[in-house]
Amino acid sequence: MTNPTLPDGQIAYLRALQALGKPIVTIVVTGRPLVLTTVDELSDAVLISFFPGTMGAEALSSILVGATEPTGRLPMTFSENAGQIPIYYNAYNTGRPVEVGMDCS
Repeated sequence: MTNPTLPDGQIAYLRALQALGKPIVTIVVTGRPLVLTTVDELSDAVLISFFPGTMGAEALSSILVGATEPTGRLPMTFSENAGQIPIYYNAYNTGRPVEVGMDCS
């Protein structure tokens, strides 16, 4: 089974950082949606960098020093827990296969 969260070692590292009592800004560089509920609880701010590309470091540094505000939108939804996956927008999720001629609206 796939676990769409950060590895346990990274969560343990965040917990150790939180114990220092300093503000924590977590930058998550990813290419897929993750369940980041624990990361959100342990961080003062979370910045998702979805495939930042060649100018990603410059963009992230501008955000971190306050020269610009993060205003982009992610191309997908990040769930609060794994039980919400899969997320469908175009049909009701009944848990059953769709029958031919069935009205899902």
